[in-house]
Amino acid sequence: EDFKLTFKNISRIMDCVECFKCRLWGKLQTQGLGTALKILFSERQIEAMPNTSNTNPSFQLSRQEIVSLFNAFG
Repeated sequence: EDFKLTFKNISRIMDCVECFKCRLWGKLQTQGLGTALKILFSERQIEAMPNTSNTNPSFQLSRQEIVSLFNAFG
């Protein structure tokens, strides 16, 4: 929860950047880093996921998180 607040604060700070491209890439990279940390810190949730696909998994990434992860580290 603390990480979410920290990354939201960083995103708000990025709003002050004048250059649109710099602001966009900064926010994208920040979200990609946040997504990577979400994956790392969610190890127990991922291991506890059932093997059957008929239930809703407790760990999911949004499309935006996946895109930002690939753009940040790709």
